[in-house]
Amino acid sequence: MAKAEEIDQSSATSDTDETPCVRWGSIELPGTPSATSKARAFVREVFERRADERVHDMLILATELFSNAVRHSDSGWDPDGKIRLQITELAGILHLQVVDQGSARTVPYLISKPGEEGYGLQLVEKISSEWGHCYCGEGGRTVWANLAPPGESSAWPELEQGTVAPGEVAASDDAGPEESEKESGPARPTTSQQVVHVAAVLARRMRSGQVTPGSRVATQQQLMEEHGVSRQVAWSALCLLRIEGYAYFRKNVGTISTEGYYWPSDESFLFDELVEHGFNA
Repeated sequence: MAKAEEIDQSSATSDTDETPCVRWGSIELPGTPSATSKARAFVREVFERRADERVHDMLILATELFSNAVRHSDSGWDPDGKIRLQITELAGILHLQVVDQGSARTVPYLISKPGEEGYGLQLVEKISSEWGHCYCGEGGRTVWANLAPPGESSAWPELEQGTVAPGEVAASDDAGPEESEKESGPARPTTSQQVVHVAAVLARRMRSGQVTPGSRVATQQQLMEEHGVSRQVAWSALCLLRIEGYAYFRKNVGTISTEGYYWPSDESFLFDELVEHGFNA
């Protein structure tokens, strides 16, 4: 099993109160179905250190959210795909985060009448005190769920005050379907989110050496088929790469990868900020 990170017992506090936030543990696993058992083993290992009757509920939440990340995000398609789990406690509320590589095709939503699939999020809805999702850097996505103390039903304190839970990245105004849309599904990321996601996938490939400097990054048709996006989204993603310095356009050839010294020095990328400040597909 991949080794879980040490539990952070520091007394980190929010900006609005003195309630300590404790990270119980976190782990990064491959985006494969077989790693689901490792996600469960991680939860058991974390709960061994504490007497908390919510372990069974947390096992179910971790199993369902990890499995969904494998099936419905790029983490499950990418041979090197990763999924990160983190458990945090604040004011007695347990907060589970499952961070995957996102998707241009789907967003998490409830199916009103599940058939062969769709029971997973129904379980999450029933067991958790609340759940949701947000988008983070590099085209990634966080799906989270809270477990209130036994006999209580309350929101994560920081979320009640309009901020995000520890470790999450606040979504921009272009954040996609709201909570009310989870029940209306099926749904997709917004156009700008699709653009950001596709561009981030290509940037990671360039940084990892899968796309070498001087070679063509991808064709619009290839991106349309791989990500299930429109031609406009594919074209905009390539434009965004050129804006960021990852590529340039060569007439009669297409979008070409640049040398690494042209790339942003910060690997967290600024795609989300570009979208927020006016880059629209």
